Amino acid sequence: MNGVMKRDLNRMRAALAGIGLALSACASVPPSPPGIERITYSPSPPPFCGGRCEQTTFTVGEDGVLRGETEYQVRFGDWRRRRFTRHVTPEQFAAFRKALEAYRPAADRSVGEENCKDHVFDSAGVIIAWSRGDERRTLVVDLGCQDDGEMNAALDQAPRALGL
Repeated sequence: MNGVMKRDLNRMRAALAGIGLALSACASVPPSPPGIERITYSPSPPPFCGGRCEQTTFTVGEDGVLRGETEYQVRFGDWRRRRFTRHVTPEQFAAFRKALEAYRPAADRSVGEENCKDHVFDSAGVIIAWSRGDERRTLVVDLGCQDDGEMNAALDQAPRALGL
């Protein structure tokens, strides 16, 4: 075996080791057990956000696992995605749940232009879903609806309880 072949073989080994390490990182986070409460928070940027249109969608559960995905646009039509997992304390989860609890609907609810008296166009929005087992409630809010500024502020600030 000549020097070039050895170098190429070592590169292939290094690449395979890197792939194995990356796959093991993906497998290190077990799925959330069924029956625990999960809250999914999915913001949407305004249509003309300018610059780097970034949004982070995440699901956090009572088990303390937060799974997230950040998407951002670097050029028109060129989107990037980064996934991450982290742990939150029971106190952080409780604070996040409490921040959203007043707005948790008894049935799916949508707040937007069609049911809003004072609406600002081209605003951001957020979708929040509470789930436990087969039960799921969803709140969809167009933050351009200015009818309940307190709710808009609470929904916008809630992720801070998780350190986001």
